[in-house]
Amino acid sequence: MPFQYERDDTRKRITVRVSGSFAIADLFGIVDRHFAEKVWGYAMLYDLTSLIGAPSVADVARISDYVQRHVDQRPRGPVAVVTPQPATFGMVRMYALMNDGKVTLGAFHTVEAAERWLDQRHAEP
Repeated sequence: MPFQYERDDTRKRITVRVSGSFAIADLFGIVDRHFAEKVWGYAMLYDLTSLIGAPSVADVARISDYVQRHVDQRPRGPVAVVTPQPATFGMVRMYALMNDGKVTLGAFHTVEAAERWLDQRHAEP
């Protein structure tokens, strides 16, 4: 699962563009990097428009558990996930339910919609 990781300190936003087949280990690496750089409170935009396949329910549960270990240590910024694939969109919504409000998460079909949503969250006190 190749990805590009872009950090924008001015906007306090991380953008990750993912392509290729889904690999949970790569996603864990992105989470670890985000946490290690001490930008866990930054907004996060995952652009999955070039992702092939979708995570399974078991993968989503593992991702949720993994992220929760970090959220318990530091509050997380809002997360927007962009995907045109119905299966992946559904998995994102499932992830939101598994995190029961501990992560502010939005699922979107376009990058533009996700960026507007993150901009609104960033503007909130």
